[in-house]
Amino acid sequence: MELTREEAISEHRKMWNWIADRIEEEKEYQDIEDLKIEYCDREGFDDIENNCFCCEYTNCVCEFCPIEWESEAGDYMCLDQYKEKDCKGLYMLCFDELDWKEQAKLARQIANLPERENV
Repeated sequence: MELTREEAISEHRKMWNWIADRIEEEKEYQDIEDLKIEYCDREGFDDIENNCFCCEYTNCVCEFCPIEWESEAGDYMCLDQYKEKDCKGLYMLCFDELDWKEQAKLARQIANLPERENV
């Protein structure tokens, strides 16, 4: 699927706000991957790369991700904070968080990450 930068960012924000809403509605830990799949299915997005609109937009080339993940990692900024496979990126923190309130807070934070400039 061909997405513009603006579409990728917009859909990223919509999906992660929906994820945060679902966690808050259920008031319990949620499997983030399952929620991403559910969102893509219900919104009619088939075969989105990694169920991530930014991955789809960049063909999984992390250096072109339009979202600022607040990471020092060169690749997989959503997964890793400082180095490859440290699993301290915001996505992994949200995925692994067992406290539903904190998980919803992290999902909302992901939804509202700023755009990267010059990418």
